Amino acid sequence: MFDDDFSLPVKQPSSDSSLGVRKSHPSTPAPATTVVLKKTKLETTGTRNRPRASDFDSFTKNVVEDAIVGFRTYVSTKNPYPTGDNESRDIAARAWVAACRSRKVEIEFDDDVLKLITARASQTRGQIKTICRSLVETHYRLSLDNNKRVNRDRVEDLLERSAFVFKDPVKRTGMLLHGILPAAIGKMWYKSKTDEGVICAEYSDRENGIPLVTIALVLTAIECCLDEWQSGERQDLAFSVTTYSPKYKSHLRNLQDFQAKTQEANIVPRIRKHLLKTARKHAKVDPMVTSVVRLGDEDFEAAKHEWNNMVLSDEDNE
Repeated sequence: MFDDDFSLPVKQPSSDSSLGVRKSHPSTPAPATTVVLKKTKLETTGTRNRPRASDFDSFTKNVVEDAIVGFRTYVSTKNPYPTGDNESRDIAARAWVAACRSRKVEIEFDDDVLKLITARASQTRGQIKTICRSLVETHYRLSLDNNKRVNRDRVEDLLERSAFVFKDPVKRTGMLLHGILPAAIGKMWYKSKTDEGVICAEYSDRENGIPLVTIALVLTAIECCLDEWQSGERQDLAFSVTTYSPKYKSHLRNLQDFQAKTQEANIVPRIRKHLLKTARKHAKVDPMVTSVVRLGDEDFEAAKHEWNNMVLSDEDNE
């Protein structure tokens, strides 16, 4: 059900199929190198008595922050809408184990840590929606300066058969090539060289590009922002699981169908790679290019002549 690796800040751990989860105490690489910290949380400073990362001692805080990145990455690239508390807990526990292993420590995984990590699911979805809100207004020319009827008709046309996913929504050409998509991905995950999209491997699959799940999540957030303008004026709508999880699944199925039915033309992989290249450019990171360098015959011939009179230091007395 879950992948065996979680992307963490700074380094990208390799896949480990033996990664296990023990809910009371996470396992770590080796007991001999493990530091056991029994007291984790200090005094709560969050609103409504909610735990915050700053409530923990500095060492535990680092592990908490690593686990949060792992959890956010899972939500952004694997499943934005975990099913129920059990799935959220399992994902959080796996992220916690990966973070502990990365730092070679063993720290208790308690309810305060669980709440802190799992809260990032709704936070991540809310963040991408906030980013898309201003982009929707700019890219689709929605404004309070417009006549309400203009906004209402424009939104209706954009939502009709998901026309907003096309570069030209009227002609329905350029599927997944609208400029709002790379703009949202860049602002959300590729703001800088140290942002999650750059430091976490799940976002940057050089073979396949930006994950379909990530694209579907962005499309869902765009749709929610368009829904806010259906009356002709923007009215806040909750990016709720009940309303938008089914829409996310619909977008993901459409993407999967598009990829499967155009497999021979290789369209979707090219779009995904283009989105990744654009996103990394937004973060001012060099494109991931694998260059293959071959030595030429002239190099081999030159080496042969060079070695005719070559004597290595350990051959002097032979």
